Amino acid sequence: MVKVCDEAGAYFEREFEISVTISTGIEPILETELQLYPNPVVNNLKVKCDGIKNVKVFNIIGKLVLVADNKGDLLEMNLNFSDLKAGLYLVRIELNNNEIITKKVVK
Repeated sequence: MVKVCDEAGAYFEREFEISVTISTGIEPILETELQLYPNPVVNNLKVKCDGIKNVKVFNIIGKLVLVADNKGDLLEMNLNFSDLKAGLYLVRIELNNNEIITKKVVK
């Protein structure tokens, strides 16, 4: 409901509906297109997805602990977790189309 006053001082009430559509123009990636395994990881984590640009691994407090750039447009990358302590990690995958996917992994 909106109340409006005209130049003569008369008030009018009008009710109307506003509809907003937001579009990013980016198609969402399907869950089946990205694979991270094994989870929980022991020593090596495999990241499988088309168009991987890079993969970053953060510990639970947000510290960057591992970075892997995809040189050569590989569909599968192996990340070495053997030096990381047991715990929860966030794996951030950046794709060539600038889409970012974040997944949780346990070691």
